[in-house]
Amino acid sequence: MAEMSVDEALDRANADIQAGRHQEARNLLEAILKVEDKNSRALIGLSVVSFQQGDLPNAVNYISAIVLENPFDSDLLGTCSALLRSFSVEEFADRVEAISDDAKKDARTITACLDGFLNMADFGSSGEAIVRVPSEIASAIHFISLDALSVCSNRSKFGRYSPINCVIAPTAGDYEFREKHFIYASSLLEDKQEILEAFGLRDLARVKAVHKVKAKRMSDALDEIGVSGLDYFKSDLEGIDGLVLRDARQHIAGAAVVQAELRFMPAYEGEPHFDETVAYMRGQDFEVLHLTNENWRYATRHRDHMARGRTVFADTVFVKNIDTYLSLQGRSTEAVVRYCLACGVSGNANYAEFILEKHKELVPCDLVAALVNYLIPKARFGQPQFAKTRLGHVAMS
Repeated sequence: MAEMSVDEALDRANADIQAGRHQEARNLLEAILKVEDKNSRALIGLSVVSFQQGDLPNAVNYISAIVLENPFDSDLLGTCSALLRSFSVEEFADRVEAISDDAKKDARTITACLDGFLNMADFGSSGEAIVRVPSEIASAIHFISLDALSVCSNRSKFGRYSPINCVIAPTAGDYEFREKHFIYASSLLEDKQEILEAFGLRDLARVKAVHKVKAKRMSDALDEIGVSGLDYFKSDLEGIDGLVLRDARQHIAGAAVVQAELRFMPAYEGEPHFDETVAYMRGQDFEVLHLTNENWRYATRHRDHMARGRTVFADTVFVKNIDTYLSLQGRSTEAVVRYCLACGVSGNANYAEFILEKHKELVPCDLVAALVNYLIPKARFGQPQFAKTRLGHVAMS
């Protein structure tokens, strides 16, 4: 597993299943779950392996775990239902199909209140958070995606998809884009050598290729595709996130959520400090909602014996102050729904539910219920329909 990607491991496990190498497949799939504990392909594979090894209860447990986390993914639930029927578990299959039908009804309730697409952009990150949105909701999203090194393929489940196939910079012009051996460290900015030295990162930061590029400003790139404002924006632009946010001030002014990688210890020449960008965003009436910290250990002699190093950067989630947001967008049902959907994409369903409860006078009860079902999948399932099992998964009783 350590020598292959998750996708490669999944393909290898599938080949093992087809060849009847059940234990080899199980070992790979269980290793994948240690990395991605909710990976649906791995759970499906383990369900198949368990059934082929004569363990029907655990085969059903794995399917239950998928249903619990993905009640809005009709394609995935269709796969689960077909598997259950192949296991001759007809009652459970019928229930999964009913869950899928209910989810589709909730999705129609949610999207019916939207006038126009939700503009959601991911610049320099994997886009995973937006790509994970189930198709019934994705049909209401305009997904704007940037990858400086490759041309993105079309994402047909979205209502509109716009790849930005260029390099983004704080100012337009000619740049050198440094592609690193560790691809995720590629940047327009030069590394701070003292940081690489302090944390022993020289090998990862070795330059693989230097690309002469003409960069565009984010604001210009968005204007070219006819986007004047965003509902959700995520960036991972290796050092220039704070600078780009300043350039795109008008495009994010009305956004509900902005998510960016910001450093407490800038690793690139010219990179703003975390505090500078937070101060700027607070000046635009954005509040820090959540931080996911990254900790690095200094390259000392005994660092392998120590767990704690230094918090170097954080994936930072900002939300627009809700009162300011509603004054900009209007105190309407649609504004609250857009705000909550953007919070959900960023992984902040608890705050979305808080906003729903705080502004319940603006949102009809049936729409509140549909949004809660979507944002908090487990809210749909209560006892006694589901029960904890010894495996830590959730199975239908």
